[in-house]
Amino acid sequence: MKFRMLGFVGGMDLARFASGMKITFLLLLSVLTVLITLGCLQKPSYNSIKEISPEMLGMRIHTDRDVYVKEPITIFVENIGNKTIKIKPKIPWEICSDKGCLEVKQSSVAFGIKKNGYESGEWIVIEPGGVALWMYPLPLYPLSLTPGEYLVKLSKDAVVIVDGKEYSVKATCKFKVLEKEPGLKVGRLYLLERKSKFGNINLRGSEISVEGVVDEEGKGLSLLFSIEPPLNDSLTLRIKSDLGFVEILLYSASSSWYRIEICNFVNKTNRIIDVRERFFKETLNVSVAISKEFVTVENIDTGEKMKLYPSEDKLKKIYRDNLVISRTMPPPSYIVYGDTMSVSLEFGKREEEAEYLLVTTGFSPDIPREPKLWIKVLHHIKPTVIELSVNLPNKSLPYVKVVPIKPARVECDVSEEEVLRRALQNEDIKEFAEGKDLIFLIFPSKSCDKFYVDIRDLQKPDDTLRLYFYYPESNSFILKGWKSASPMISKTYEMISEEEGFGGRSL
Repeated sequence: MKFRMLGFVGGMDLARFASGMKITFLLLLSVLTVLITLGCLQKPSYNSIKEISPEMLGMRIHTDRDVYVKEPITIFVENIGNKTIKIKPKIPWEICSDKGCLEVKQSSVAFGIKKNGYESGEWIVIEPGGVALWMYPLPLYPLSLTPGEYLVKLSKDAVVIVDGKEYSVKATCKFKVLEKEPGLKVGRLYLLERKSKFGNINLRGSEISVEGVVDEEGKGLSLLFSIEPPLNDSLTLRIKSDLGFVEILLYSASSSWYRIEICNFVNKTNRIIDVRERFFKETLNVSVAISKEFVTVENIDTGEKMKLYPSEDKLKKIYRDNLVISRTMPPPSYIVYGDTMSVSLEFGKREEEAEYLLVTTGFSPDIPREPKLWIKVLHHIKPTVIELSVNLPNKSLPYVKVVPIKPARVECDVSEEEVLRRALQNEDIKEFAEGKDLIFLIFPSKSCDKFYVDIRDLQKPDDTLRLYFYYPESNSFILKGWKSASPMISKTYEMISEEEGFGGRSL
């Protein structure tokens, strides 16, 4: 009996416990229902905040460059979709590195709407096709970005609304900050890739060939080089442009040297033509030698050569009716029309060493396809000048011998002086030299199997009169070119330049 009483009492306790649990569950369910209802009432417009990629919203975030060197950064937000984007606050992004995110003050940032957008209260509204941009820091503020890798991302407090819905956008854009522009070495030039516009590139030693791109301004290409060491002497370039046109700018940070435009489809016969019909008809193939004192442009294919001085009086005196001066905008342009090409020259003060070289075809929608450009930087052999007097009948002639700046580069059994003496014993050369004031430029090939003997007029030292190859083994002189066959001389010098690194035809 006692056992049954105990069992009865235990059964009553279990019933009371189950009843209490049911009441507690009902209370919790009621509270949860109220909380859910209140939560829905707090945000009637947005059922939830969706995390999404910017591309799915038609949104693109990027910087104007991938690499920066001591310069401000421009950040773009573009609407590439078909729906309006609203974003806040005024600076909705942050710049971060592995060390943390920068503290960006609004006063150090310049904001603007490039197109198809506006500000509405605290919102930045970007319509389809619109672009908003920020520049950081402003010029008066110090550059706070030290060399390293960074990324731009939307900040934690950024709000993005598209089509009435709020989204959490996971958008990042990476960039680098460098202490110094590295560049790609092309001879003594360094190609600044981030400031150039081009497509495919092929680089080999002192040669570079590139293909143009399609830009918002049309088709074309531009190559910006830094010059190291800065130019205070001279620079010679071989340039081929399948467009038939090229523009060259040489300048320093605070001083201009030259602006040179070379065109092979405009000349003194055809000064006014529809240039669009002449693009890509004939490749421009020129040698351009630039110094503070003058610019020399030679058409390699035709042999035509122009020497242009940074002096209006000299240009008028030399080119007369073939010179047209345009004063539409300062500085004036001096356009020389030749037989097979035209060259336009603008010149500055040239007070400092030239630090930068810009070679471009320009950009135009009239250019039917992406142009191609080939450039070779020619190496100059700086000469050591020695005067010799050699007696010929009724004439005492000054001769000049030229040897490389590093004579040990080529050591031959036969000296340049000996080659000169043998040249003056050659009947053909002796007959040609009689009664003339001449300069002999003599330099060996790498293998010493031959010497180049360049004969010039003492009064016109830039013009080659005759070019001989001398072969010591057979003690023979072979005439390779003369003044009336200047294209032959040009081709010979092209070969010499490629074989020997001889890059100039001036003293």
